[in-house]
Amino acid sequence: MRNQEERRNGRIGIPSISAEALPWYLAVYTIITVYLSVTDTLFALVTQQITGWQEIQYVVVGEVLKAGGVALIASPVITEVSRVVIGAMWTKRKVEEARVEARAEGREEGREEGRAEGRRENHDQWETWFRRLKEAEAKGMPFDEPPPPPPEPESP
Repeated sequence: MRNQEERRNGRIGIPSISAEALPWYLAVYTIITVYLSVTDTLFALVTQQITGWQEIQYVVVGEVLKAGGVALIASPVITEVSRVVIGAMWTKRKVEEARVEARAEGREEGREEGRAEGRRENHDQWETWFRRLKEAEAKGMPFDEPPPPPPEPESP
């Protein structure tokens, strides 16, 4: 029953590591164990009076076991905290990228709307001017109103 429940939750073993985080956990565990084993063993060999080869073996084995125990406890915590921090950083980056992209799209849509509005206004000005010209011609009156300015070329 318990194995089925653990499989459903995607968790493995005593430290309750998710299956996807297991490689990271093992890497962190190995790094911590090796680092602590080497540093603690060297420190013990330098500071203790060791008289023979057998004592060196006892010191090395003892330090490796202590380092393994510390790593067993620290690795799940470090793995999960680093996953949360890296996940938060990744999410923040993706949100910022989406925000920048949305702003760029919004600016482009705004530009297009502005261009279309400018074209409509210019067209309306020309229609109004042309209508007044035709009305003046129909009445036989002189028409000396200058035409509206031509539309400005669109920039890319």
